[in-house]
Amino acid sequence: MKIRFAIALLAIAMLCASAVAQEKTADYWIKIGDDLALNKSNNQEALTAYEKAIQLDPRNFQAWEEVVLVYHVLGKYNESLTAYEKLTEIKPENALVWKGKGDALKALGRQSEADAAFAKAKELGYKN
Repeated sequence: MKIRFAIALLAIAMLCASAVAQEKTADYWIKIGDDLALNKSNNQEALTAYEKAIQLDPRNFQAWEEVVLVYHVLGKYNESLTAYEKLTEIKPENALVWKGKGDALKALGRQSEADAAFAKAKELGYKN
């Protein structure tokens, strides 16, 4: 009886530890953010989840991409631009990131900088 009880307690402890460890991963918080972002009224909560992912993994490309999308939906182009700059640092060869950065710059009225970002996107293979 004591052995069964000890095994059951050990199993419960392992499940709890696994759940806690999972909550500490960037992928976990990205999934939470994605679930929240599906309901457009939860964009701020989604952003918070993505930011937790970034705190855990500051170079997580997917988390930064999601942050950019939420900022863009919210019309926060300065914040979006900051996130795009991080994305271009993480993956400077990504044409879509440069295109998006150009879009953010254009929305901010910074046309010459936008044109340079669009040119970089085209250089990297972006096609309209």
